[in-house]
Amino acid sequence: MYVLQTEDYIWIITLLSKAGRLDVSCANSRLTTDLPAGVNKSKMLLTDDCTPHVTVTNSAQKTVDFTPSGYNFKKTPPSYNFNTFVAMSPA
Repeated sequence: MYVLQTEDYIWIITLLSKAGRLDVSCANSRLTTDLPAGVNKSKMLLTDDCTPHVTVTNSAQKTVDFTPSGYNFKKTPPSYNFNTFVAMSPA
């Protein structure tokens, strides 16, 4: 029998009109990175059950402060280990 062990990541796609700083947190997992203007893809390893929170800061002003409604990541879900959720910030 072959068992594939995979890691759980949250993927973040940003569409920025100007460069900014992305901050993502979910329980003990943290990601802070400076991004250029344009389309960017980032990922962060998830280690515990959590609700993700994302902020984007441009020129010391927080332009996005977002927690997706209705989503809680479960490291060990009750059935199927397949977490999929798509959310979009209104900002």
